[in-house]
Amino acid sequence: MIKREHARGWSLRDPVAAFIHGSRNEDFPRSISSILATVDALPLDWREYCAAATAAVFLGADERKRLGVYFTPPILVSHILKRLIEFGYDPKNQTVIDPAAGGAAFLAPVLGAVLDARGAGTDPREAVALIRGIEIERRLAEVTRSILASRIAVAYGRAKPSADDESMARELVTVTDSLEAPEAGLMDVVMGNPPYIRIGAADYIRFQQIWPDAGGDGGYINLAMVFVLKSLGFVREGGLLAFVLPGGFVGGPSFSSFRRAIAPMVLAIDRIEPRERVFADAIQDCVVLILRKGGRGETVPSSLSIDIDRPVKEFGLPSIPTNGLPWAIPTKAKVTHGTHSLRSLGWTGRVGPVVPFRWQSQMFHAADQPERVTSSAKLIWASAIGQDGSFDPTRTSGVAKPDRASVDLKASFVIRSPCVVVQRTSASNQKRRICAAAIDISMVRRYGPMVGDNHVIALFPPDTVKNADQAVNSMAARLNSLEMSTVYASSCGTASVSVKQLMEMYLPE
Repeated sequence: MIKREHARGWSLRDPVAAFIHGSRNEDFPRSISSILATVDALPLDWREYCAAATAAVFLGADERKRLGVYFTPPILVSHILKRLIEFGYDPKNQTVIDPAAGGAAFLAPVLGAVLDARGAGTDPREAVALIRGIEIERRLAEVTRSILASRIAVAYGRAKPSADDESMARELVTVTDSLEAPEAGLMDVVMGNPPYIRIGAADYIRFQQIWPDAGGDGGYINLAMVFVLKSLGFVREGGLLAFVLPGGFVGGPSFSSFRRAIAPMVLAIDRIEPRERVFADAIQDCVVLILRKGGRGETVPSSLSIDIDRPVKEFGLPSIPTNGLPWAIPTKAKVTHGTHSLRSLGWTGRVGPVVPFRWQSQMFHAADQPERVTSSAKLIWASAIGQDGSFDPTRTSGVAKPDRASVDLKASFVIRSPCVVVQRTSASNQKRRICAAAIDISMVRRYGPMVGDNHVIALFPPDTVKNADQAVNSMAARLNSLEMSTVYASSCGTASVSVKQLMEMYLPE
């Protein structure tokens, strides 16, 4: 509702005052006015969330995406606090820093936890002395300070923050880039939800040189992993770190160095579900990762499943190899990993070469240029692979896309024999994370040479297989099974299917 009204030109000067302590000196659209009573009835932490989310909307879609501004809901923060206390965090005495403190999603509840632990009669200044935040975006830093000022006012029994409360809150948050902040190594706990931003080509080399363990193993670097490594410098030896992170690092080939660097420190890794309801306006696979700097020889890392609609459950222990190989997080489905991968069975995998904006001159409609058909290949779009396991190259999501591509028909990426094709990306409405379809010999004869777009993976059985049609149909069914989706999800939190990971992961029995 806020987004809709903002698109119509409405803006709210002080969402913190409006949603937290009810100072509404502004005009509200009718649609927003109708739910203010509902907001007022929410617990304090959810009113703070409303204020922060509203402030994020007013940054604008482009700025919000650039900064990765998607705030953590209170239910996750509460879970993380419980987990940290389980591993030794003492709210009464220990210091906490949030290196991405915009919106006070963590700092405000932590301040509340400190005040509760210290009990009635505590001078709020004593609690405030234990927490600190860093935020790069000045507007978000001001929102964070306003929310913390309201928390301090509540501690003093005031309805609204005083000038002293605001001054105290201002000292809590430093406006700077956390990646450039000095590392004193004095804090007891680091916690937060860093921005999930892919480092672009312009900064890739620089980040890889400074943060070689963040990723970049022939792939890419995510800023969230850089924040984790940087934060190790903020905390003392034996201190705790807790982050909400994008799940792609769990099994993604680009993050083997990151996994290897932090594996000895892992205390817990908890899966968050469902992915489409964790953050407002975003679909994202996430996990809660808890580390102890330096490690202390804890025996086995633990793992929980956090379903925001149901109680937290434990389904088993995670697999955290220390050599950089993919991790596996247990799920509620009882699935046994087998002992074979596609690679060990002799299969080979290739990603389709056709990147539409680069191949514009090579793609065409057969009906428009029949003279080029004999020197071209049938173009397979990802939509040709149905969620029901069917294959239909004429299916193009209702859009008239080119159906041929001019290529060297002897090139290795041209499909001329039975294979399994897999969608490289999964949509939020898919029940399975992997959608595959078999291309048997009859289809090869019907359509002739084929070539996939870059959202299609082609898997070929070994040359020694006696019945290729049987092999591809059997493997497509195996990949389409719910067991396979479960195994894949347990070691990968990204919507993109990595051909390297798909080839190397153990298939379910």
